[in-house]
Amino acid sequence: MITERPVDTFLDELASGAPTPGGGSAAAIMGAMGAALISMVCNVTIGKKGHESVETEIGLVPAAGGIDTEGLDISAETMTKLLEVDVDGWKQQLAQMHEHYAKFGDKLPRELHDQLATLERHLGVDTAS
Repeated sequence: MITERPVDTFLDELASGAPTPGGGSAAAIMGAMGAALISMVCNVTIGKKGHESVETEIGLVPAAGGIDTEGLDISAETMTKLLEVDVDGWKQQLAQMHEHYAKFGDKLPRELHDQLATLERHLGVDTAS
């Protein structure tokens, strides 16, 4: 199993002429590393001073001044505009999101449908019909 090998052994095997491990194994490792990095960033920032966030209809966004723009040619006004949540724009995208989800039929995890329903509730969309 990949997770039971040292990294250097896995890399040597990946670079060898053998058919396995292959691209799928490499992609799985990279995906797991990406997820771990996201988790690390969340653990380092969420709830910490200087990393405050604001609850919006679509979830959390950085609070004003929460993104370091030092060295960038961007105004506070532009940053405020970038962090605004366009509720009407999100509502306009919902039909396309449902259409896209429908392409996957029963293969789409139930959790994604649940997240979309939660988004609709937060946007104030009546889904009773």
